[in-house]
Amino acid sequence: MSRTSLFLLINFMLFCSIKTANAEVYRWVDENGIMHFSDKPHANATQLNLKAPKPAGIGISQKQLQRRKELLEEFQEKNELKQKQAIKNEKQQAKIDSNCTRLKNQLRNYEEADYLFARDKNGEKQNMTDQQKKTEENKLRALIEERC
Repeated sequence: MSRTSLFLLINFMLFCSIKTANAEVYRWVDENGIMHFSDKPHANATQLNLKAPKPAGIGISQKQLQRRKELLEEFQEKNELKQKQAIKNEKQQAKIDSNCTRLKNQLRNYEEADYLFARDKNGEKQNMTDQQKKTEENKLRALIEERC
């Protein structure tokens, strides 16, 4: 359902649910000079023509209705933007978590391995020295500290 249709439907339902009071009111003064009011006729009573106040929302100008519509649309747009941003943030966090897990697994593998290989300029496997292995482990720890 479009926003406009929803807005009109809600306003129509509110308008239909409002009932105005059409009570008859009578006023009279007794022999002691005390003024009385009642909803039932009385001898020497005069009927008062009272108008019930308009319920809230009735008699709103077109300008006010337009402003309400604009505010509702603005609220809905902001809400949609917040939801999109939340989804984007969740995806970014999932990517960060995945990269952290990968880095931590790689560090654990380096620490548990007795020896590691690296490729030289010619693409040949070369055993890493203990110093090279510790250097690589330290690089991974620094990346984990920075990114996780």
